[in-house]
Amino acid sequence: MEKKIIWTIVIGIFLFGLIFFLLIDRLPQSSQSLAPQTSTNIPPTTTVKLISASTTTTIVKSSLNNPEPQKIYFSGRPMEFPVQRVPPRLDLFGSDTPFKDPRTVTFAYIEGAPVNLNGGITQEFNVPYGLWMVNVSVMANSDPTEVWFRWALLYASNGTIIDGGELLNRGIMYKIIQTSNSDMYIIVDANRIKSYRINFETPRENYDQIHNFGLNTDITRF
Repeated sequence: MEKKIIWTIVIGIFLFGLIFFLLIDRLPQSSQSLAPQTSTNIPPTTTVKLISASTTTTIVKSSLNNPEPQKIYFSGRPMEFPVQRVPPRLDLFGSDTPFKDPRTVTFAYIEGAPVNLNGGITQEFNVPYGLWMVNVSVMANSDPTEVWFRWALLYASNGTIIDGGELLNRGIMYKIIQTSNSDMYIIVDANRIKSYRINFETPRENYDQIHNFGLNTDITRF
């Protein structure tokens, strides 16, 4: 009887120890299994980088587009304009310094052809840029006697002069204009000129601003 009691106590102690050992052994495994589950819930950040890269690419692409300059033709109905002759003393207007920033866009031009080398009146145009420049380039004949090139920019509504200039031989002239969103026209008066070209230019930044807003840049649409 006493032996049975002793064996019962021994078996009970053994089972208790075995259960206690198994419980101690499982505790580290539980903590380790929780750690990876926590780390997998960290949100990815690659989406933000992809959006940023896409936006930058779009902006650079839009600023690299260069327009084809629009040609301004001479009008076939000059008598319909309020002023048909170049105003006197255009030499008083002088010449301006060109833009310091070389990044400019030529958006329109007037070109002298054999039929209008002596001048004329252009069609009406409307410039959307708040700051732009008239770049005049004149080539005279070999004989500089009695050579002149005069031009004037006027409002189409009343013929008031905005700006102008005069060259008494071959040369280049720059005029900074700050008139926009108004109907205008140019009068050209020339003598013994071989060729000439008048470019309309604006800073790259101005051009991009207008085009990013999707505005109409056809300056002869009126």
